[in-house]
Amino acid sequence: MPRSIQLGFRMSQLAHRGKYYEMTGGFNSMRKKATIDAKTFSEGLDQVSRALQKSSYPALSEVSVRVEDGICILTATDLDTWLIKRIPAQGDDLAFVFSRTREVAKACRLFDGT
Repeated sequence: MPRSIQLGFRMSQLAHRGKYYEMTGGFNSMRKKATIDAKTFSEGLDQVSRALQKSSYPALSEVSVRVEDGICILTATDLDTWLIKRIPAQGDDLAFVFSRTREVAKACRLFDGT
């Protein structure tokens, strides 16, 4: 059975599938799915999450994930600095914001893409 991480809202999931992560989101009638290389995603998430500092604004402690036209775009900001990482992806266009980004990044480090 694949290991998975529940994301910020109930209908989303990040599931480890061997060398890839499979992201799913949306509601039953509009289910979306995208696939991305696990190691590349983990490295990208580490890179952009370094911009995150403890903030009195909870939204500034999270990473935005957007898959669009075959590219996964990870974005983080502290309002002074913006970090954006683009990674090749396959599948549907979708977008969400991680809840507890630091824990997700820590879990992603366990999967090296093998």
